[in-house]
Amino acid sequence: MALLGRLFVDGLERPSYKIMANNPSEPKPQEDRVLTSARREAIVVFVVWALALTYTVSVCYFYGYGRDPKSLKFVLGFPDWVFWGIIVPWAVCIVFSLYFGARFVRDEKLEEEPAETPVAPSKSEGSEEMTNVEGRTSKE
Repeated sequence: MALLGRLFVDGLERPSYKIMANNPSEPKPQEDRVLTSARREAIVVFVVWALALTYTVSVCYFYGYGRDPKSLKFVLGFPDWVFWGIIVPWAVCIVFSLYFGARFVRDEKLEEEPAETPVAPSKSEGSEEMTNVEGRTSKE
């Protein structure tokens, strides 16, 4: 478990900051807001998934296995351990997903992309004319 936690934390480190740490005179680069938002959302989703998994497996194991069949009770037509261990967590996760998507997930504005430098097209076969970067044509 510690290895998994370490791998998760290592994945959140910013490599560019490690490089910049050796030269304190240079300012730290600003992390993109889209990346920050995506990281925060991924952490929340992972935590909710882990909690739902732990709850579901625990309830199904402790209330479903090694149980006397005469002690089974039914809730809405499902055995009680199925209802409380599978149906309820799924319903809670669906409601959470709707809330999470509507209230927590944000649409960040993308930054302006730098203008690309034009690349001259390659000479086509059978043609003796070439177009340079400015759009002028020259004969070879």
